[in-house]
Parts: sequence; C-alpha cells; structure tokens
Amino acid sequence: MNVLWIAGWYPNQTEPYSGDFVQRHAQAASLYHTITVLFVTRDAGGIATRDIRIENAKQGALSERKVYYYSRLASVPLVGKIFSYLKYESLLKKELKKYFAENGKPDLIHFYIGMRAGAIGTWVRKLSVPYVVSEQWTGFLPEGQPHFNTLPSLFKTGWRSLIRGASGIHAVSTSLGKAIQQLTNSDLRITLIPNVVNTAIFFPVNKSPDSVLKLVHITSLLDYQKNTKDILLALALLKQRSILFHLDVFGLVKPEYRDLIATLGISNEVVFHNEKSQEELASYFSQADGLIIYSRFETFGCVIIEALACGTPVIASDIAVLHENIENGRDGLFAKAEDPQALAGRLEWLATNRSVFKRDEIAKGCAAKYNYQTVGKMFADWYKEVLAK
Repeated sequence: MNVLWIAGWYPNQTEPYSGDFVQRHAQAASLYHTITVLFVTRDAGGIATRDIRIENAKQGALSERKVYYYSRLASVPLVGKIFSYLKYESLLKKELKKYFAENGKPDLIHFYIGMRAGAIGTWVRKLSVPYVVSEQWTGFLPEGQPHFNTLPSLFKTGWRSLIRGASGIHAVSTSLGKAIQQLTNSDLRITLIPNVVNTAIFFPVNKSPDSVLKLVHITSLLDYQKNTKDILLALALLKQRSILFHLDVFGLVKPEYRDLIATLGISNEVVFHNEKSQEELASYFSQADGLIIYSRFETFGCVIIEALACGTPVIASDIAVLHENIENGRDGLFAKAEDPQALAGRLEWLATNRSVFKRDEIAKGCAAKYNYQTVGKMFADWYKEVLAK
C-alpha cells in the first residue's frame, strides 16, 4: 500500500526536534507500507534558504520530502502571516500535483497535524482519494493554552472541514480523542494509537547506587503546560528536609528560573541544559532515579515512555491522560497537580524507596507496548479498516 503523509510538524533544519514523534510514527508505519512524507515549512530566519529549498531523503520504505520557503514579509504583522499562509498552500498544492504526476494517486492520504493543511481539504476531496487525520496538539484539550477556540476563523473552519471529510481520525490518547469529539460536536470514532519509543536508544543499563536522588525534567517555552516552577518549589522543600538530590532540566528554560533557583537556594542542585538529541537524553534517563513530568495538561507525553524504556520510573501530576501510560506504584508515582507540597512528599518517598521499582520489568513492559513493530502494525490495521469501508 502506498500512503502519502502530509505533515504539519516534522524535524527539519530550522527546528531539529519539532514533530520528531511524527517522524517516529512514519518510521513505524513504513515497516508495513510504503510511506512518503511531504512537509512544507516557512524558514523565517533564512537558515536553510532565502528562497525555496527542497530536501529529499529515503530510508527503507520511508521517503521524506521537505520544502522550505522564505517569506520576506514575515515580520509584517497580519499581512506577513496571510502572505506566508497563501505561499504555504500554493507550494503544498504544487508538490501534491508533482507527486500525483510521478507516482499516480496513493491508496490513502494521511494528514498528520491537520491545522495548516486544512485549507486544502476540499481540494484533496476532489481527488477521490480517501484520507485520514492524526492529531497531537495540546490546543484541542479543554485546558490547553493556546486553545483551538483562540485561533483565527480561517484555521478553525479549515480544520473542521478537514475532519468532516476524513475516513478516519487518530489520537494518541483517550483524553485527546474525547477533546476532539467535543470540539466537533460529533460522535466521531477515534482510533487510539500511542506514540512509539526507539528501544535501540532507550534501554536499561546497570545503575550504581547513589545517596543522591537523581532526577530529570524536560521543559519548553510552553512552560505553563510543563509547570517547571512548581517542580523547583517542591525541590526547595526537599532541601529543607535535608534530602540530597540533583535535577537536570532539558529544554528552553525561562531566564527568570535561574534567579528563582538562586532565591530558593538550590543553584548547586539544579542544572539547566539546552535541548538534546534522544541519544544524549537516554544517557541521563538511564542513570536517573526518576523523571518528573508535572504538567497541567498533555496529549500523551513522549518523554514518559522514553524514561520507562530505560527502566526509570516517572513522578507525574495526577491528571487523567498520564494514567493512560503510568501505573501508580509499578512504574511511577502520582502527585496532586499544582501542589508543590504534594510533589515534594512523593519525591521524599522515592528517595528512600527507590528499590521498590523493578527497572528491568519497567523497561520490558514499556518496550513490548510501544515498540516500532507493534505501533506500526496498529497503523497498518487502521489503514486496512479505513480502506475496507
């Protein structure tokens, strides 16, 4: 089966880690079918090009085509956004026509992150090729910030139109699926396929005992979601209780947090790092006693299964979606959300009860559930079901 993916997010020169989970899904699906990924993106800073640049790559049954375009009006409010969007739409249509001319119609089109591509949904339907849609954006969640309802009407209307014409919808969690149903005011059947973890990178290794509680946290500029501040407040409470700990924070950190850790007196215990590759993160996960994910909301949480694949338990905020991938007491602990006292209590318990978690069993269970073959087969079964209708 030939499946054409139109990706809204995908790793690229301008954002190396953007949508890396989309790429991993494409790799998993390509174990069973021929997958071609088409990704068009604006190069706002002129990193890859000051005009238009195309990159092609192929590995096994997966082909990737990335199209970069530069917009000289990008800095102009509103006008720049409209011009950029129209250029995106024009380039996407041009690339689709080129694909059809060279390969014929695919058996299926798969929109992965459909917001930007929503405007061409009507055009695609005229091709008489069935299509499906995958989503992972937190903006669909009721508590998401930014939220779907704050978007310009053009995007909201285009996305709803895309969803209405789809032969299938995929979400990575039940919580996200329900949110999409609420936004569309429908009983759309949502197919649940989780994210995938690369067990060639994330796997358990021997870990030496240490009196210091080693912790890891992944954050981003979307800090309201990740709630890094409450983590730092919880760690200050740990220090007051004379618990030895060390926290490595990875990602785009707000500058004021460096002042905050100094005020809290934990500058020696907390180290901030820039974004890292999966290979680099794996070395930290495998030596950590716990990953902290204290988010206010999530659609899945890829770092959860990456830590679990290393055998590292997860200390998480007690929100519904995280219960889909973490079992309290077996491979993680839950703390009341937005409550530094509660989080400090769970971390203090972990400091003296680390041996409760069986790292090899955690890793084995995670690998069996989220490996490429298993998740790829789920995509293959979904495609078969869609085309059989």
